[in-house]
Amino acid sequence: MSLEERIRQLRERPEPPNEESAKNWVILPILAHLGWPSDDPEHVLFEHATGRGRMDIALRTGGRIVAFIEAKAPGKRLEGHVEQMLTYAFHEGVDICALTTGLEWWLFLPREKGPPMDRRFAVLDIRKGSAHEFSERIFKFLGREALAGEGAERSAKEALKALREEERLKTVVPHVWGEMKTGPDPELVELIQKRVKEKTALYPTPSQVARALGMAEPVEREAGADDTSTDSAQARGTVEEDGVTPPTMPELVDPPPKKKGTGRASPTPVRSYRLWGPETQANTWKELLLGVFEGVYTRHESTFLETVTPLWGKRKPWVSTDPGDLREPRRIGQSELFVGTTLSAKAIQKRCHRLLKAFGYPASDLEIRQD
Repeated sequence: MSLEERIRQLRERPEPPNEESAKNWVILPILAHLGWPSDDPEHVLFEHATGRGRMDIALRTGGRIVAFIEAKAPGKRLEGHVEQMLTYAFHEGVDICALTTGLEWWLFLPREKGPPMDRRFAVLDIRKGSAHEFSERIFKFLGREALAGEGAERSAKEALKALREEERLKTVVPHVWGEMKTGPDPELVELIQKRVKEKTALYPTPSQVARALGMAEPVEREAGADDTSTDSAQARGTVEEDGVTPPTMPELVDPPPKKKGTGRASPTPVRSYRLWGPETQANTWKELLLGVFEGVYTRHESTFLETVTPLWGKRKPWVSTDPGDLREPRRIGQSELFVGTTLSAKAIQKRCHRLLKAFGYPASDLEIRQD
């Protein structure tokens, strides 16, 4: 009988009534499948004395104790027994320990830093999910071969890292999404504008997008004498090179047709670019801008900042060590520099060409592929 078959069999049986029955009916049969038979006193020790107390089961291989198993009755709350078990396991120097009712298994890394529950890397339950998955995971963490080498501890650390990342993302993702909605985030609005245009040939304004989704509307300044400055243009949204703001799109109407010799259609989306090497995918114009700046910075790290500084003169900087100086700053590679990315497609192309020229490269070195 395989462990998977044993798990399915145990699921059909009544729940063990107490700790001893859980140990004899469930825990020991599972350990036997993992390579730890209960009649092997060399490798399976019962009521093992640690110097601070006794553990129900200790697993030994290669002359040292590698794991502890502490058994409790089904239905018993396990939280109150974690700290004591980890204390015993830490001072004994074991790799992994398990607190279990036979049905539910809490697995810990006793030598990991942090509060007791922060060292729990897995919760397995034979009553839930796939019997195959339970078998696969418990073999990985408590199997004799895995514990004999470094495989079990390495797998446990990977599982703990993934668990901590998952817990962090549960907090961070809603926070980021909340900021994007209440902002609203310019990239999110731009994406929605693009998708609406693709489906309907209508181009909503940022305010229309915000209202439709129940977001806070973008803050727009009243018209005034200083609205032609670069700062006021950037406060309203995307800006053209040299501080010229593109005209606001009409309220949910068909975009004006391109006229011969005058006017301009909406910018075609970028798909990729090539700069001194293989073609690189770029889903947005902002990604292209960042990629070009990173490419030039990589070649001219020592002289980059002093070369680009004259390009913006008295206007807002293109690049800064302080992201607060910029609109939608993005870090340039692994450097301490950031580049502002709130620009129109036309302004991004112009800025990239000016950057290349400043370092002695022709504009033709940058090949841009659009739809």
